[in-house]
Amino acid sequence: MPEANEPIGPIFLVEDDADQIFFLKRALAKLGVTCPLEVFTNGEKAILALSMKGAPRPSLLLLDLRVPRIGGLRILEWVRSQPDLRDIPAVVLTSSIEPDDRRQADRLGVIAYLCKPVDAEGLRELLDLPAVHLGPP
Repeated sequence: MPEANEPIGPIFLVEDDADQIFFLKRALAKLGVTCPLEVFTNGEKAILALSMKGAPRPSLLLLDLRVPRIGGLRILEWVRSQPDLRDIPAVVLTSSIEPDDRRQADRLGVIAYLCKPVDAEGLRELLDLPAVHLGPP
């Protein structure tokens, strides 16, 4: 968790569905989230951004499981293998109701597994979780 004087990092959203991206941007704005939202439409771009030295560390990862090139679970496996990234809170936003996907996500330490469509109230509850720090206490 960032210190009180440390800037809040962006939210990284890995999602390839334009409608979902639009909804999440709008919902986050309505909920008063002011930290930047960086959108990656495939897993390869997300991992590249996460591996850039000197780039701001994300405060939260929102991952769809079914994105091009590298899926959300593989992204999460990679993040958890990186010492300086492994403790970033991660949330799965997916249409998958497969028990194996949920078990693997839980094993990789997600703070929530939300099935689409996610409504604004579900997003609000997610942002209230203790592991999510998007602004001053």
